[in-house]
Amino acid sequence: MSGIEQLLDNLKVDTAVIPYFSPINKFMALRALPPQSGQEVTSAILDARQWLRDRGVRRVIQIRSEQSREGPLADPSIRAETSPVGFSAELFDYLGVGQPYEVDTELFSGASIALRGLSNIDWNFFFHAFEWTRNSKLLERQIEAIVGCRTDSANFAEALGIMVATKAGIRSVRESFEKFNLSGNVPTLSVYIGPTRGNSRTGWVLSGDAELANGNIRSQWLAAFSRFSGNIEYVMIPHHGSILNYDDSIISMSKAVKYFVAAKTKIVNGNPSHSTSSYYL
Repeated sequence: MSGIEQLLDNLKVDTAVIPYFSPINKFMALRALPPQSGQEVTSAILDARQWLRDRGVRRVIQIRSEQSREGPLADPSIRAETSPVGFSAELFDYLGVGQPYEVDTELFSGASIALRGLSNIDWNFFFHAFEWTRNSKLLERQIEAIVGCRTDSANFAEALGIMVATKAGIRSVRESFEKFNLSGNVPTLSVYIGPTRGNSRTGWVLSGDAELANGNIRSQWLAAFSRFSGNIEYVMIPHHGSILNYDDSIISMSKAVKYFVAAKTKIVNGNPSHSTSSYYL
């Protein structure tokens, strides 16, 4: 948060492209906050669009999920599906060809803008925090019971904000996750697109927290990555250096990628999630 604030203090940001966070995503993010986090962080999670606009960002484009029930939907050709691998095929196609598109920019006002290709944005950061299919309905019911209103209610964000303003409320949020064994840090595929080099597009992929050491998860991730690997020059794996997020076979997954930034990981104190890494090209 402090880094984003410094960036906005020193640079004039005209347009920001950010992911849409569903009520469940917001709940998970708030659950992961350390006790010393202040109201500033809470406000940014509950309404990232308004938080950015309050700091001078003129346009905030949120990539919405087709399955979102909160507010109007984005153009369905530019959407991030709720799935274990993140993005939809339509979004991959868009990243490759830069077609004109229109997305909803005001969650509840219905206002929208048209942005032609990517020519007037230097960098775009697309990422999708998914909700586990296996647990999402159970988790949704648990959240609604704790907060006291439905997740698709217009008052959900306000009710959740009131709840996490107290230590008891924060404790309830944290405890609700224990039975699901869920992490508060859930991005599985992060894609940086731009700037361009001549006629080719430069991109980064970060594997995030996907447990790529698991063969089933790895096959899903590779299938998703293959759709747009031709537009990517650099891949960083694993994002956080955990041995759970890496497998040697990933290096040979695509000849279209020019560089891989990989990690040699070492388990620390017997815990594979606490591992040190040395990165190399």
